[in-house]
Amino acid sequence: MMNSSTAIDLAPARRLVDRHLAHDAPFEVAIDSLNLTIFPGVFCPAYTKTSAFLAKHVHVAPGETVLDVFSGSGYQGLMTAQTAAKVVCVDSSPEAARCAMANAEHQRVSDKVTVLVGDLFDPVTERYDVVIANPPLLPGTPANAIEAAIFDPDLTHSKKFLERVGDYLTAQGRAYLIATDAHQDMGILDVIEYSEECGLSASAIAHLPLPYETYTVYRVSSARAH
Repeated sequence: MMNSSTAIDLAPARRLVDRHLAHDAPFEVAIDSLNLTIFPGVFCPAYTKTSAFLAKHVHVAPGETVLDVFSGSGYQGLMTAQTAAKVVCVDSSPEAARCAMANAEHQRVSDKVTVLVGDLFDPVTERYDVVIANPPLLPGTPANAIEAAIFDPDLTHSKKFLERVGDYLTAQGRAYLIATDAHQDMGILDVIEYSEECGLSASAIAHLPLPYETYTVYRVSSARAH
């Protein structure tokens, strides 16, 4: 359920939700080099420009380890699986975790991909060279699993990510976080400023302007790594 008091036009988000809810059985999509199966109730990365935009700007060197939080179908993590030594996908939805594991098996990388169910870093016990976050971003209160992947009225998930990610990065590790300026009139989150408050260093590395908002990919690392 969307909050009508926000300034942003959420009609595109509403159409995105409705497009997802139209599916009552698994369906196939092609995105980048992957052919994915999307389970009902799991966010489809092919239905937005932002998922591929984030994946394009994630750089993983051969042999590095990757953690994909908010993993959904597993798309972000699976995009790195050919290069990475190990990929761990985490999502709070058991159905999303089942979907990600099915996609890892279909892509024949299940030997190096682990899928965990839990909130953000709760089930994580190791540090990683690369951490990827594609959290819910738009103003609005979620009423179902799909909306929970899209709406976060106070950007609570993004804030928690920045507060905790430093504990899960290797010494030279970095995180890639996508954010939107949809909340700018409310002053909810300045990623660079908030990262500094969390003992991190962040820089904007790419922008995707859309008619109704601009998305930005941030590279975040420990301030000690600079």
